[in-house]
Amino acid sequence: MTRVALEIRIDRAACRGAQACIRHAPGTFSLGSDGTSRAADTPSEPAATIRKAARACPFFAIEVVTRASSASRP
Repeated sequence: MTRVALEIRIDRAACRGAQACIRHAPGTFSLGSDGTSRAADTPSEPAATIRKAARACPFFAIEVVTRASSASRP
């Protein structure tokens, strides 16, 4: 069985805290104490929603990378 995992990368130097990602995926993104976005360790939205949130960033500070991994079934 192949599982898909998302890696969310946030360029904190590019992030200006516009919060567009948070409006689109509040269960995945939050604002850190420094005013830049953070991604949850375990996102709660579907992958399509997370990608939409990343595309909404006006500063192009978020990259979502899809990784396929093999998982064996018991």
